[in-house]
Amino acid sequence: MTDAALDLPSPSEADFLTLGGGAPVLATVPLLIAGFADPSRAVWASAICDEPGFASVVGPRSLVVATDPPFGDPLFSALHDGMAIGLLAADFVADSNLVIHGRAYVRRRGFIVRHAVANRRGTDRLPARHWALTEAIAAVGALRERVVVTDLHVVRDLVSSSELFFLVVDDSLPPQPVIGRIGFARAEGARTLRFDDKARSMARDARVGILFIDFLTGSTFQLSGRRRADRLRLGEHVIHLDQGYFTAAALPLTWHDARTIPGAVGVPEEMSIQP
Repeated sequence: MTDAALDLPSPSEADFLTLGGGAPVLATVPLLIAGFADPSRAVWASAICDEPGFASVVGPRSLVVATDPPFGDPLFSALHDGMAIGLLAADFVADSNLVIHGRAYVRRRGFIVRHAVANRRGTDRLPARHWALTEAIAAVGALRERVVVTDLHVVRDLVSSSELFFLVVDDSLPPQPVIGRIGFARAEGARTLRFDDKARSMARDARVGILFIDFLTGSTFQLSGRRRADRLRLGEHVIHLDQGYFTAAALPLTWHDARTIPGAVGVPEEMSIQP
């Protein structure tokens, strides 16, 4: 991943983190979404969760994430000194995002992002949600059953019921929320994901990472793949699944808003873990 792939914002935007403008946002959120490429250049989006304040500004252009990525997550394996990384702190209450770019360096617990720049972006469309813990936060580090997904049909209910997922593109690592009406993303065939977003453009063969979260159960689906160069309608995107993981109850969090939240779909029957 080259420096150009960091898609750095302008110096005026970089001042936001340098002046500590990101600290109030980080103090209130229990979740970061990380965007990165693994050694094989596959692009991923991963969730990092802990008590609010686990990520904090520690100096000019420096940010500490004081918790480890989940064991077995692609980020857990890929994290190394100097790795380009993008982070998204989504504030569902204030309807805004703190976007951070930089280079990760491993610590005994968690990692530090150096040469960090950040800006705050309003979305106007983030569904208003209030989070709550579903279990002790210490359980975040517990080993979760992560199931390899080779056929999108086993996660089709999670995909089709989602009004929001997080997207990482190889030429712009910070994750971006992609928002639409329920059903705007859908599985078509074993390895094809299709979604509509007229405001977004991507290179035909872009490497992408996608993270779906079931906001009622904390289960996640991570996809790494490529945008297919099919003949598409304006605003239509088709992603080919190269690798995927489903993790039941990956996050000990739920978000509540009865007006906007889709129903939980739970663990797909094909993935249920037998005692």
